[in-house]
Formats: sequence, structure tokens, C-alpha cells
Amino acid sequence: MLNHEIRRKVRSIMRRLSGDTVKLMGRQLCNLCHPSPTLSLKLILDQVSSYDNLVDSVVEAFRYLTPLDADVLFFIALRIIDDPSNSKVKDDGINAAHRLKCLSLFIASYSHRHENSRLDVFLDYMLKRTVSVVRVEGMPPVPELVILSDSIIKLAAIDAMANATDDQTLALQGGHYLRNEAFSMVSPWIIPQGATIEDVLALNADNRLTKRMALWLTNLITNRGQALSFAVALCVHADTVVKTANLPLSNVLSIYDSEIERIYQLFHLLQSNLKPEKYAKLIPGPHTL
Repeated sequence: MLNHEIRRKVRSIMRRLSGDTVKLMGRQLCNLCHPSPTLSLKLILDQVSSYDNLVDSVVEAFRYLTPLDADVLFFIALRIIDDPSNSKVKDDGINAAHRLKCLSLFIASYSHRHENSRLDVFLDYMLKRTVSVVRVEGMPPVPELVILSDSIIKLAAIDAMANATDDQTLALQGGHYLRNEAFSMVSPWIIPQGATIEDVLALNADNRLTKRMALWLTNLITNRGQALSFAVALCVHADTVVKTANLPLSNVLSIYDSEIERIYQLFHLLQSNLKPEKYAKLIPGPHTL
């Protein structure tokens, strides 16, 4: 009877949750999560994984979660993603399934917004999944790595840029810091036409926040000794996809392109936020490897 009442209340609040009601509904939603976190959070994540337009509102509403609730939240999210009964790729065999993509965006957005994020749990999971797959011949690719890509995009604003501007291309002739600045998604090089001084100031504020979040993510990876492990695992995984994936050639090449973009993101994250001497210690040269 109690479970039925909690389900009814959670669904009622979720129907009324929006950007305008997030403070009021967020308090009510988190009050329901405190006495029954496993049931309430599971219901919420089920809806988030079905409707991606709920991600921002739910992330904002979860400002009232306790640290224990946050731990339960990431545990449930991990169980949903690791559930073998849930499809992880679309029918084309290339792109991540809608459910996985929504949860990936939610994890990245929550980690960007709240300090009690447990992104480290997913980093451990993705690394172990990748290592286990590359050790067995003929295993399918690891779609869960989309969480790593979305986290780097959301926290560090690093994305593979297909259409760089002329100024960004010219900046490649500069040094280490100029290249990093030019190819950042929130770089002052990318200012919309007609932007006012207030728009530029807001852009600079976002830039400073992004740099802090990028440094936090870099430290999260390096302090746990995962920088080299991720670099090697991603490269081996990309090579394994090409050699062993049982898919049409066009699909294999599309997946391979995505893997190369992900490797680029990781290396760019490390190079942008580590001093050259520390980066050289963490990622040795090819002759050493």
C-alpha cells in the first residue's frame, strides 16, 4: 500500500515538474526520496530515461537531495545501464539507444551542477567494461562510453569540431595555450554576431566556470590513476572495433570515427589541464608504451 502511494505521488509531481515549478516541485520530490530513495529515484530515472526534456528540470530539482540520496541515485542509474535486458544501441547498431543517451546526459548534467556527484563510479565502470570487452575476441563495442564523451562535453566543453572557423585554423600555428583556447567550445574566439557587452561578460563567466569543471574532471581521472588506463583502453577498443566487429563496413567506420573523436576528447582534456611535465609522466611516449 505504501509503495502504491509513493508511486502515485512521484508520478503526480513529475507531471507538474517544469522549469517554472522546479523549486516547489523539487522540494516535494526530494522529500519523497528521503524516506524511500530506492523506489522514488528508480521511478524518476525511468521517466528521465524516456523523456530527455526532463533532464534539466530533474537535475535542478535534485539540489535538495542528501549525499546518501545522491549515492543511491548513482547506484540505481548504474544498475539501469548495466541491466542486460535493456537495449544499449539502436537498431542501426551504431548510435546509443535513447534510454542510454538520456541517462548519459543526466549523469553529465548532474555532475556539472552538483558537488555530491559520483561520476567516479561510472568512470570505474566504463574502464572495466572496456578492458573486459577488448580481452575477448568478437565482443560488440561498448556503447556506455557515450557517458565519457557527454561528461567531457558538459564539464570541459571539449568536442570534436567538424567545422572550425578560419581564425581557429590559423590558431593551430600558435603554441600550446593558443591552440587550447581556440578550440574550446566556450572560447572567446566564438562570439555570436551582434553580441552585446553583457553577452561577452556572460560568456567569460561561463568560460571560467568551465575551466574549473574541466580541472575537476581531469583531477578525478588522474588522481585515481586512470589517465593511462583510459588512453590505452580506448585506443585498443577502437582497433578492436575495426578488426572484429560483426557489422556492415559503413557501420564499423561510423563507430570507429566516434571512437577516434572520444580519444581526441580525452587527450585534449588532459593536455589542456595538466602541465607538460606532469602530462609526460602520466602518458609516456610511443617508444615507452
